Amino acid sequence: DINWDILKSVKKVEKFDSKSFAFSPQFQLNDEILKLNGQKISIKGFFKRETHNNHSDFILTETVTDVCFMCDHDEHYNLIRLIPETDAKPFFDKLKNDTMIQVSGIFKLNQTFNAHSIFLLKDAQPENILNPNY
Repeated sequence: DINWDILKSVKKVEKFDSKSFAFSPQFQLNDEILKLNGQKISIKGFFKRETHNNHSDFILTETVTDVCFMCDHDEHYNLIRLIPETDAKPFFDKLKNDTMIQVSGIFKLNQTFNAHSIFLLKDAQPENILNPNY
């Protein structure tokens, strides 16, 4: 299992890009985060489904939040975008927002960093629902 403190160690800084003549976010990743890339992990958090343009995305956050991963907030490094394993997608489709769950999958860094989530969990599958009465 990993915890959210590891993910919160990422530092976000704004760098000026002279080509686009604008500031863009850059993320400073420590060795602990870099070593997780490509590794199978398990993490607990709160599930949220976001729908944009008739497409649903699933995210896991440290706390119950209304932060949208498609929006520009500093909290982005406090969430993981879930890319479900094919068999797990129906489970996530039916899961209620703000359900606390434990999820496992392959931790990936979003290499472009221009998408709104820098952490991905590929082949995500639920391990445990931690608040079953929700």
